[in-house]
Amino acid sequence: MSREKPVLIGYAQVLDAYSYTDDGVPMERKPLRPGEVWLDYDAIPATPPVPSPWPGTSDGVTVGVLDEPLVATADPRRFTTDPPARLGLLLPGNMRGAAYRARLRDTAGREIPYDPSVWVADGLELVVAFKTAPPSSQLRITYWAYAGRIVGDVPVAGVENEGAGPGAVYDAVVDRVARLRTLEGGSGISVTTGAETIHVADTASVQNLGAGAGIFAQRAGTTFELRSIVAGTDAVVTQTGTEVVVGNAVTGANLGTGAAVFAGKSGGDLQMNTLADAGDGISISTDNGIVLLSSTLTGANVGGGEGELFIQRNSNGTLSFRALTGTNGISIGNAVSGARPINISYSASSLGGTSLVSSSVLPTFSFRTIRTLSTGDSGMTISQDALDVYFAMATNVWFVRGVSTQGVAGGSSSSGSTHVRTLNTISSASQNAFNVTLTGNNLSFRSSARFFVFGGAANRAGDGNFVGLYNNTTASFVIRGSPVVNAGADATSPATFSGVLTSPSAPYYSIRHYITTGRASDGLGAATNQPGRSEIYTWLTIIQLGTTL
Repeated sequence: MSREKPVLIGYAQVLDAYSYTDDGVPMERKPLRPGEVWLDYDAIPATPPVPSPWPGTSDGVTVGVLDEPLVATADPRRFTTDPPARLGLLLPGNMRGAAYRARLRDTAGREIPYDPSVWVADGLELVVAFKTAPPSSQLRITYWAYAGRIVGDVPVAGVENEGAGPGAVYDAVVDRVARLRTLEGGSGISVTTGAETIHVADTASVQNLGAGAGIFAQRAGTTFELRSIVAGTDAVVTQTGTEVVVGNAVTGANLGTGAAVFAGKSGGDLQMNTLADAGDGISISTDNGIVLLSSTLTGANVGGGEGELFIQRNSNGTLSFRALTGTNGISIGNAVSGARPINISYSASSLGGTSLVSSSVLPTFSFRTIRTLSTGDSGMTISQDALDVYFAMATNVWFVRGVSTQGVAGGSSSSGSTHVRTLNTISSASQNAFNVTLTGNNLSFRSSARFFVFGGAANRAGDGNFVGLYNNTTASFVIRGSPVVNAGADATSPATFSGVLTSPSAPYYSIRHYITTGRASDGLGAATNQPGRSEIYTWLTIIQLGTTL
């Protein structure tokens, strides 16, 4: 078979001359595809450029692409790139002494040496084909492609943007391809592509904000139509070159013969006289545009007696007083004229004991005030309603605890040592809660009272331990419980104490716990770890008994 060397004579030459093959098969001339006629063939350098990932490294005539992924085709022995055109104009492996020979690698990086009897790469068919089943379906190819001129190239002197606007469509020419920027719609602009046109449209609109009457009516084509502003009752509308001014024609007038509230009008403002607070039980305030005139009158009981006439000031501003009712020799009457006094007449007598009447020189009567022996200490309270005075004994109780988080042990104990137990909460069912206070782990008592104290503390394996109330000033126990012996290394037995504290004089008292045999972590109490419940390792109940007599 005879072949001709391609020669450029203004068009792509034929590959084969008219002839016969050795076995007599006729061969006719056929035209070459444009990509097969490389005008810069002789300019292909002997050393290829160092390849890099797509779009690769170019020296102007060739381009080297590194590790381009291959994708499978319908034929399991054939692969291509995505898109397939990336394999276009691939340089053959025997060019320039095999310098441009393509290389294949699998996902582990192992190279599959180039061997045309095993696999070939075709830049016109755009495939990498294996003769038999490939060693892997995950392959990458490193190759070089022709980047020079080919038959069919139309030389372009240049591409440039016209005009002085900022939106330049032309970007650059890369590998003989002129790159143009894509048009993208911004706010209120849409861009659509037709068969031969690009359509740029205005999609802007206008909307009314708020709940008032809308100024914007509609859009007609490219025109936004707005409603006109018309003056209504007591309003005036004027227009300047760039502004629409809405004013009011409202004025004010005072009715009646009292003090005038309306003062006048200044520009668009109606001016009112301010209401001043003159005192005498009247207050003036504003609330969301309303002027409020309120009575501030109230009442108070004078003196220290228990029979108080004034009860309260009501929400509607009225004052409530207890009514006076005459009984047991007392008569009460109301005068109906003049200053309208309340007349009280009484014939005082004593039924024995101390009389409440201190003097009875008519028409003036003096009464002794009923008080407790010592307020807050005797446990007695005095109260009253509309008719009666009540006496009651008040019980003052305090509950003091050493509380820890659920599941957290009480801490380590030391052998032969006295431990200050933790107290961190106090609550009271007392009318005089201040008689017992807690600061840190220290308790304070009012010195004029007597208190019954009952308490205890948890311990574990603390043989021969006892607990008690400790005077921090004298450094001694004032109330101490009996020793407790635990029945084993892991046994838990609380130690307790109780007694009466009379006229406590020290500033502070604490709970002290002597332990013979110490234990790490939970020597001061083992955690019960009950869900939703705190751990309590020290407890104390205090009851105020009354005043020392």
